[in-house]
Amino acid sequence: MVKLCVLPSTRPALLRLFLEGLCEASQLREWNVVLALQEMTHEEEVEFASHPRVVGCWGNLKKQPIYPLRRRMEARWPADVYCAVDDDMIPLLDLTRWDEMAEMLMADRTLGTVSGNWSRSFSEGMLARVLPLKNEVIYQPLTNTAGGQLMRADVAALLRRNPYCPVKPYRHDDVQVALTAYVNGYRNARWRGSVCIHAICSAGGLHGALNEVECCGPDTTLLAARACKPFYKIDSNNLYMPVSKDVTKKARALHTLNRNKRDASAAR
Repeated sequence: MVKLCVLPSTRPALLRLFLEGLCEASQLREWNVVLALQEMTHEEEVEFASHPRVVGCWGNLKKQPIYPLRRRMEARWPADVYCAVDDDMIPLLDLTRWDEMAEMLMADRTLGTVSGNWSRSFSEGMLARVLPLKNEVIYQPLTNTAGGQLMRADVAALLRRNPYCPVKPYRHDDVQVALTAYVNGYRNARWRGSVCIHAICSAGGLHGALNEVECCGPDTTLLAARACKPFYKIDSNNLYMPVSKDVTKKARALHTLNRNKRDASAAR
């Protein structure tokens, strides 16, 4: 099985920590990385392209919306399973269990995405919230990058071309991935049997880019969009992250319709 982490990055120091954690987490030895390096130096691009776990590197890029970029990366580098990760994440020895999540997806074709758990830091208090690991699956319409958001190749292809959600520069790219899978009849899930460090809202990265790159909200017939107080210079980027309760009746109806179609087709 070909397993790839899909990682757009703007922060070389954090990317080094991610790659170091991946190498130290021996249970993830079969996972490699494809990179899209934005606004890095030539020397940094050469450094990361030559890393033993990097099997694809796209450099000389300007800051840009993440959702279309990840779709181009998935089209460029084929795999059986993709894991969406950010450069402010660090995989953990024995605790980041992407292999098991990949097996869940391959065994249950009704699943669209599976996300692992996460801790914002290595502090005992933070880790106590997510440890010990539990073999507990929580089904919900929307998932996030969290501790890694996994999907199969067929779902990745669906994101690039489907009748409901065209590829656009969505503000919340991970939510849009789950929403697209959901309205096309797939279930999404969180699994509490894996955890990864994810220092969300750290300096730079997506939050820095949102002052420079204009994004858009979701299709509001499928997902409610709620404006937040002005935080970014670009007004259209000032949106709260949607949660599962924001999924509309139309989206839920499409999910049921397309899931029933898929079940009927599988029964033939």
